[in-house]
Amino acid sequence: VHFTRREVRQYSGWHDHRVRDALQELVDMEYAMILKGTQGQTYQYRLAGGGGGDALPLSELTTPAQLEALLAPSS
Repeated sequence: VHFTRREVRQYSGWHDHRVRDALQELVDMEYAMILKGTQGQTYQYRLAGGGGGDALPLSELTTPAQLEALLAPSS
């Protein structure tokens, strides 16, 4: 599955700078890969672990429920 920054912006409602930062962080951590794109061109990404030899243990990512529990105020 390939996706672009625009698709992430439309899906998430985030501003462009937030999408760029988040995707760059995922690329740096090797959870996503840039398929194509340079300055002035549309960037296309794909998540790593989509099969093949570059599969990553994506199950180690924090789930939304785990994140919510971590961010919940302590009682």
